[in-house]
Amino acid sequence: MERIKIENLEYFYNKNEHVLNNINFNLTSKEKNIIIGSNGSGKTTLLKCILGILKTEKMIKIEGIDIEQLRHYTGLSTNLEDALHISGDLKVNEFIGYHLKLKGLNPENGIQLLEHFNLLNIINQKISKLSSGQKRMLNNIVALASDSKITIMDEPASDVDPGRVKLLVDLINSRDQAFIITSHNLSLIKRIEGSTLSIMVNGRLYEKIVPGNNIFSMYISYIKPPNKSIEITNEGKNIYLTSERTENSRSIEKLDDLLSLYEVN
Repeated sequence: MERIKIENLEYFYNKNEHVLNNINFNLTSKEKNIIIGSNGSGKTTLLKCILGILKTEKMIKIEGIDIEQLRHYTGLSTNLEDALHISGDLKVNEFIGYHLKLKGLNPENGIQLLEHFNLLNIINQKISKLSSGQKRMLNNIVALASDSKITIMDEPASDVDPGRVKLLVDLINSRDQAFIITSHNLSLIKRIEGSTLSIMVNGRLYEKIVPGNNIFSMYISYIKPPNKSIEITNEGKNIYLTSERTENSRSIEKLDDLLSLYEVN
């Protein structure tokens, strides 16, 4: 079953700034899709479109319904700060309670996750006093406490300490639901079990790699290989992702390897 379907999505911030370019994408039930891209590639803009924060003129469907027609839909949750616009004067427990009550859920779900992530010590702190990593985890907790059909997470591990990242990954792996997770850290593919991989460069979302960890057995070539490949274009230059190694190719270990479009040999 398709949870999300996107067809021919274009988005402009103004007439001269083409941010998303002909995006076609689907997310199936229980799929955990990771979108990898550098800062400014369009990842967060895409999430805002899916969440309805940005208007997209019937290019996105959630469970077969245009997002413009969805009202009071509770099957989707997110950690995206723009969707959780609440005053920093609120305390952590008030923030959690507000968002979960909006969905008719017990705030205790969020308190239990605070405990899971060893963060009960911040429960009475004001949000404005939290560190960047604590704020990130609080937003993650609100997203995960909803236990929705679809969870959208923007850079959930950014500024988070390694111990809590491990707890976060373990929790995502345990969930029987669909996820879209943006990241600039390619190693997340190795840690989230059975994940699929989408690559975004300059507003283009390229062919999905299934399973996502196949990326680590692929090679980058600046010359088009004879076998099947994924062609990524940036500023008029191309790289090709291929499963066969040639004398002009190199392996992929991190995002910098994947998106080094200017280092033409």
